[in-house]
Amino acid sequence: MGKEMKREKRRGDGYRLTGSVLAKIVVFFLLGLSFLAGFLGTMVCVCIGKEGFYVNSLNEVTLEMLSGPSRSVAYLVANYLEMGDVEAAREVCQGKNIDIEVSCKGEADHMVSIWSTWSGYDTEFIVDTSIVLHQPTGLELSGHVLQEDEPYLFRAYLRPGFPEADEFQRLEKLVRYVYEFRYALIGVAAGGIFLFLVCFLFLMCSAGHRNGQEGVVPGVLTGIPVDVVTVLFGMVLAFVAYFCMGIGWNLNDVEEVVLLTFLGLFAVVWGTIYCMDLAARLKLGKCFRNSLVFLVLRGGWRFLRLICRGAAGLLRGAPLILTTLIAYFGLFILELIGVSRFVWEQEGVMLWLLEKLLLLPVVMYVALTCKRLLKAGEALAEGHGDYKVDTARMFGDFREHGENLNSLGEGISRAVAERMRSERLKTELITNVSHDLKTPLTSIINYADLIYEEISGGGAGAAGNQRNDGVVGRADSCAAGLRAARTGTAGASALEAGEAVGVGAVEAEGGAGMSAEEEGGAPVGRDGDASTAEGDMAGFGSPANARIAEYSQVLLRQSRRLKKLLEDLLEASKATTGNLEVNLEPCEVGVLLSQAVGEYQQRMDEKRLELIVRQPEGSVHIMADGRHLWRIFDNLLNNICKYAQEDTRVYLSVEASEGYVQIIFRNMSKYALDISAEELEERFVRGDRSRHMEGNGLGLSIARSLVDIQGGRMEITIDGDLFKVQLIFAEI
Repeated sequence: MGKEMKREKRRGDGYRLTGSVLAKIVVFFLLGLSFLAGFLGTMVCVCIGKEGFYVNSLNEVTLEMLSGPSRSVAYLVANYLEMGDVEAAREVCQGKNIDIEVSCKGEADHMVSIWSTWSGYDTEFIVDTSIVLHQPTGLELSGHVLQEDEPYLFRAYLRPGFPEADEFQRLEKLVRYVYEFRYALIGVAAGGIFLFLVCFLFLMCSAGHRNGQEGVVPGVLTGIPVDVVTVLFGMVLAFVAYFCMGIGWNLNDVEEVVLLTFLGLFAVVWGTIYCMDLAARLKLGKCFRNSLVFLVLRGGWRFLRLICRGAAGLLRGAPLILTTLIAYFGLFILELIGVSRFVWEQEGVMLWLLEKLLLLPVVMYVALTCKRLLKAGEALAEGHGDYKVDTARMFGDFREHGENLNSLGEGISRAVAERMRSERLKTELITNVSHDLKTPLTSIINYADLIYEEISGGGAGAAGNQRNDGVVGRADSCAAGLRAARTGTAGASALEAGEAVGVGAVEAEGGAGMSAEEEGGAPVGRDGDASTAEGDMAGFGSPANARIAEYSQVLLRQSRRLKKLLEDLLEASKATTGNLEVNLEPCEVGVLLSQAVGEYQQRMDEKRLELIVRQPEGSVHIMADGRHLWRIFDNLLNNICKYAQEDTRVYLSVEASEGYVQIIFRNMSKYALDISAEELEERFVRGDRSRHMEGNGLGLSIARSLVDIQGGRMEITIDGDLFKVQLIFAEI
């Protein structure tokens, strides 16, 4: 239970195995052991492989391994026989698992035994060695006198079972043991190499991580440049490698093998430490930056950049510098003529030349500083209020003048910001006032309508039967409210009830009647029917009632026009300030444009305008808000109906090319377009520059703002009387 709580606590504190110092020490220890196992196992496998342990039988391998010691014994016996000491030669084989038989060539080249310690036992391990005696003492063996420079066959017989405890027994046991585990050695070598790689990868991953500290922690060597660390570690590794190569060429005893092994272990640990430091540098992102090469290259680059900047400054100020140099050297020549004429001392001429050389940098500095100040003045004159003069290398009045120019630029920026703030406040003021005027204006419209209803209802009750049921019900409710207010039967509550009904009724009106009123036609009813209005006028009874009805109609029409103006102004302000909600979704341009054309087809026919629509065969889609896109089409088609020349053609086309969709409106203006396209897009501006039309000059401004908030672009082109509007959106 305690172990689980401790483990959970470590996890909660951000404990990681790669950040544990103890884990790194253990892995370093395993790295050394795995290297030893892998290195020694590989060396043993290579050595026994060369001796045939993996291809020959055990007896063949044993004979091959014992042949070397057997020949050594044979040479020792030959040495004693050459000296004539037969007893010493015999004692060499006593107490050992080897016997020697000496043979020479007899008749018909048959080998004849002349001396032997072999008792005739059978064995599988026989080693033959041919030895030439160079200086025999004339020893006679079995009737044969040893001859000089004559080859003798020394045959070694190894006793079966190796009963004697000698080097042959120990070597035979070692060979048999190694042969039995020869394949296990391959597994040990492979396992050691694999464990070494795993430990090495763990150390690379854990480099720079430490429990209790976030991120990568710099190591002890991280502050030293990486190329310096590389050279130091590389020199040590190169020395160790050179020493190991010297030992490896003459590897004869166990001590040298052990020394070579430990040198290799040191090289591995040393190289692993370097690799861990390099991994930490890479994780910190400071590997190349923290190097002498980078510092030298960066210093060289900065020096070169400084020179290039100076040269660029000279080139940019070439006209001023050239003028200054011409004036300077002109004055120099004139002074040189005077000095050479009136000053004969050589010291005076040298002092004059030194003064000119010292004066030249000062003149160049003044010229370049004046050039900077002149450039700053030009930038401020062009309206770049954020332009700053670099006064870091200026002195005296030059520095003060540069700071004054910077202060002037900041003042211009503040003035522009104040102007933008003022424009924003104006827009917000228009929005708020428009919204506040909308409610009383709605009441004015309702009461003008009620006056008309009251007069028409009192003069002729039959005339009211010609209206729609909804209009009659609304008028009756409003009239009842007014009558109740006049008679005092219901008090103020009845009047408020009648006003509320009227407000709701007018708000629910359609746009057809308003469109007809905006054309400046005769007074009409709310349903737009002129015959109904004439019937109402005929049923008023007295001329006074007729005039009151006429006045109420004018009041109603102008009030509705004012309401339309306020609504457009409110929408224009919202579109300009970006307060409109925009829901972009795929829209099919052709379908929406066809619906808008259908709505305006009747008005086009009344204006005798021939409408020609051209669309691609396939569907074209853009990302737009359908409501705002409909309002754009509505404004543009409404402008065409108002300002297009009768008996002309109106062209509406949709074109898709190069990833963009263009919606183009073309028409001929009935009035001369003596105004630019930019001015037409401003608020309260109309192409005829007059006020005899019912329009308010907000249609194009609203359309432009709605196009902008949907990510599109609107372009207006005026060519004589041709008026063209292009709406450009990205195709999807």
